[in-house]
Amino acid sequence: MSESLHGLIGTFTLLAFTDAWVYTLILFGGGAILALSEVFIPSGGILAGCSIAVFLTASIFGFLWHPWIGLGVIVLAAIIVPVCIRLMLTVVPKMKMTRDLMLESDGEKVVVEAAGHPAETSTSDGLAVGQRGVADRPLRPAGTADFAGRRVDCTSIGGFIEKGAPVEIVEIAGPRVVVRRVD
Repeated sequence: MSESLHGLIGTFTLLAFTDAWVYTLILFGGGAILALSEVFIPSGGILAGCSIAVFLTASIFGFLWHPWIGLGVIVLAAIIVPVCIRLMLTVVPKMKMTRDLMLESDGEKVVVEAAGHPAETSTSDGLAVGQRGVADRPLRPAGTADFAGRRVDCTSIGGFIEKGAPVEIVEIAGPRVVVRRVD
């Protein structure tokens, strides 16, 4: 007989003569590993979906063993998944690997243009080409700068400008303000 047939017979024998509690424990552990993996490996929810499917399969085997065991598996899974989601929302943003990928804000309220009403910071009235100010936030290349106490949305020429760097207006086109770093 071929090796694949031996493996298939061995799998069926294992399934037929092993108690359901073994599968429950193995599947529950696998589901927990998949749920924790979602925290550290960004998969867009694929690993989380697989962990839920594995938890459900573990609960089926748990119900085959004893109804209370199946219910216990469901309750534990209902605790583990939210804990993993909480870890993903609190721990992952603080990790070095993900901090380098995310843009940071300094906690200030950012005014956003909504429903056709321009943001307070987007108006360029009263500004002039050559006027100097300070980058209020990092310009990547868009951000805000402070010109005489007034925050203005602007775009930088030449890429990234860090917060606090002196800038100068080089172009104004309607609400669009273009700045460059002043050395």
